[in-house]
Amino acid sequence: MITVPSAKNTHSTYDFVSRVLEHQEFICAQALKPAILPRTDFEDYVRQRIKDGPQDDWLKTLDLFHLYRASSTLGAVIEKVETLALESLPPEKLQGLCQTGLSCLLEGPIAYKEALSAVYRKNAGERPYYSVDLAQLYKWLRASHDEPGLETFSKTTREHVFRTYPIPLRKEVFGQKPSRQEWFSLYEARKKSGFGRVFLKKLLGHMTGENEVEALSRTDVHIDELAAVQAFWESLMSLMNAASRLGVNPTQIKALQSKGVLKMIKINSSLRYFEKDEIARLLEKLEELPSELPDKNLIPINEYCRSKSVPLAHVIDLWVKGLLDGGLSRGTGNSLQSIEVDCNLCCHKAGQVLACDLELIEAAKYLKINIAAIRKLRNGGQLIQIFRRNPDTNHLKNYITRESIQEFEKLYITLGQMASLQKVEPIHLARRLDRDEIWPITCAGAFVRVYDRHVIN
Repeated sequence: MITVPSAKNTHSTYDFVSRVLEHQEFICAQALKPAILPRTDFEDYVRQRIKDGPQDDWLKTLDLFHLYRASSTLGAVIEKVETLALESLPPEKLQGLCQTGLSCLLEGPIAYKEALSAVYRKNAGERPYYSVDLAQLYKWLRASHDEPGLETFSKTTREHVFRTYPIPLRKEVFGQKPSRQEWFSLYEARKKSGFGRVFLKKLLGHMTGENEVEALSRTDVHIDELAAVQAFWESLMSLMNAASRLGVNPTQIKALQSKGVLKMIKINSSLRYFEKDEIARLLEKLEELPSELPDKNLIPINEYCRSKSVPLAHVIDLWVKGLLDGGLSRGTGNSLQSIEVDCNLCCHKAGQVLACDLELIEAAKYLKINIAAIRKLRNGGQLIQIFRRNPDTNHLKNYITRESIQEFEKLYITLGQMASLQKVEPIHLARRLDRDEIWPITCAGAFVRVYDRHVIN
């Protein structure tokens, strides 16, 4: 194949004989030095069809021109050729595209659909469009889908488009409209579900176990996913609603979540959500408690927690684990506040464990010293403070690092820790230390009841 120079007039282009005679010398010169192209499987397949007729496969209804167009356009789509005018490509490139496309087509309609799906998955755009992904293939089929012999090929391509892309019911694709919309764009899904765009992505990501990057890269929502996400959302309740349902305050709900009694779910912000079924199971367990224990001295759970200095969440945690059987009963009401506890029941909480960085108030409780002393030790360099974002408010919060507390305990001991070990009141121990002239450490000019371990011995 050679290209002769362009004609001056459009109508002259179609006068084949005149064009040959006009450029006879050029054509003869080109014939003396022909470019021999290697044989390809595509050409062998075409020769076999010309000789023996169509094979008994799903391509048998395509004539040779349609076979060429299907192979070349599919090859261009797979290899991501940018130009839509394939005729402008070099012959070697066009041969390669035909070879790539035919190899896929000969494997059958399932392999053809899988190849188109692979093109969809590789799309790097913010939102994929089938007219962009299919490019040359779409351009050809849009103009030729109703030609005889293309019914099966057009139908197979159309099925892939309807199954993969969000196509409105009013939109025609290769001559037909979808009978059912399987995919929605995020704009349509947002309108149908009432969720925000980012929230919907993260909610779906939570349900499918995707990480945040994968969830935020989502561009479409399947109709089944939309129904599932709405059902999942209906199964959750907010922190305030969970607290109201259980008859406790939000801080106690967070404590129950920290203990593992309740499972917390976070989607997009600092808001916490809880499963309605989990709340219902906890209330069902409450209903199973006996209404009275004749041989026990029962008091309301709030009164018990105050008298024993035990958090309500700790009591509930032990009860759920089955460690308080026979010591609890159900009073009036249908919330956790209706629980009555044997006043002689022992459920003291375990000591605080240094497992992570602590807030200032937690560090004060752990070291048995007041929070003002924690700030003085921080300013003096004995403790190290860091800032971390609070997951509930998204505000920065102060923490004392676990490592600095461990290093502090190797060198120093607080008055409260010594009093706890000796089971005496801190004020009496402080007077005795002063009488023995054992003085606290100097802390950047501030006074704190912290002592050097080597001096205390």
